[in-house]
Amino acid sequence: MDKLGGVGEPESLTCLKATTEAMLPRIDLPDLLFEAHSWTGFLDAFKHVSARPTRMDGLLVSLVALLVSEACNIGLTPVSDPDERALTASPEAGNGQRQDGTRRGQAAARRMCR
Repeated sequence: MDKLGGVGEPESLTCLKATTEAMLPRIDLPDLLFEAHSWTGFLDAFKHVSARPTRMDGLLVSLVALLVSEACNIGLTPVSDPDERALTASPEAGNGQRQDGTRRGQAAARRMCR
């Protein structure tokens, strides 16, 4: 018995895909995370492990870089920038990224989507 070949896409589906893709904005993932934070405040759910306020400037930038590096499984090197203090490798950089912070951030996003 021969293998079945793939069924080609109908022209209407190809047209729909192209039309839909043209309607979507071109946005970088970090910008999308900042936009989602402006709607939901989900980045505020990430707290320092000591539960004390952080003295770190640019914490939101560091959190977004950390989330992108984790989500894309690329490590910290591609999101590091020695000219941007918030994007340098520091001991404080990962302290806010904890499981409970992730859960609180997801809950904030879900509340916004209702």
